[in-house]
Amino acid sequence: MKWWWRCCLALALMLSAILAVIPAGSAEMKVAIVSRTVFYVPLWIADHAGYFKEEGLELAIEVYDNAERINEDLRAGRVQIAVSTPESVVVDAYRGGSLRIVAGNAAKLPHFIIARPEIRALEHLRGARFGFNNLGAMLKYIPDYQFTSVNVDATWASQNRDLVVAFLRALRRGQARMQSDPTQAAELAAQELKTSLAFARRALEETATLKILPEDLSVSRPGLSYVFESLKSVGLIPPDDAFDFLKVVDQAYLAAIARPRGPR
Repeated sequence: MKWWWRCCLALALMLSAILAVIPAGSAEMKVAIVSRTVFYVPLWIADHAGYFKEEGLELAIEVYDNAERINEDLRAGRVQIAVSTPESVVVDAYRGGSLRIVAGNAAKLPHFIIARPEIRALEHLRGARFGFNNLGAMLKYIPDYQFTSVNVDATWASQNRDLVVAFLRALRRGQARMQSDPTQAAELAAQELKTSLAFARRALEETATLKILPEDLSVSRPGLSYVFESLKSVGLIPPDDAFDFLKVVDQAYLAAIARPRGPR
């Protein structure tokens, strides 16, 4: 029977090792992202470094490639948190819906305007086709625009406040790690973005230089205001409605990160 006891002992050791990796009371959380872009590097770093596990979260990250489907799944509870675009969240909030922004991500437009060599100013673009001359970063013309944000369904978030705060705490650690260890960040970015190390490093350097990602995960008031006015200009927000930052953004979760944690 010695072989039987050996098997039992091996199985017990295996189970102990598994339980040691997964924190007690670990909560599963599904996170939706729009695409594989450099703005998600802090999320990937936090996941790979085990920061979410340390917060008691078991993350499953899914790339949707469709922002509207993300919002549908947020409302239905199929995903719990999304790092996605804010436009539909703003419209939903102004229509009395439950979607809210709880933190910022990319607070500036990352794009560059590319045109034919003879085109050297915006007025030359009228009636022209885009081509080969770099007119510079979009933020030269639109300095503030909340491009992506951390979004939730307010009903679920209010019932799972500690999970939202834990997620944001780990995400901010991931962003700090991205800045403090650019070599590791570039290696992970190259892997996740499926690009070369040189391109990944350049993307991260430009993101830092242009200050696209706020260090504190805050939402840009002027950036969100620009989103609001853009939505109003195309009729998605009533023309008489005024911009109300707190109608769209719930700052309580991000503010809770700065307060001491209670016993876990």
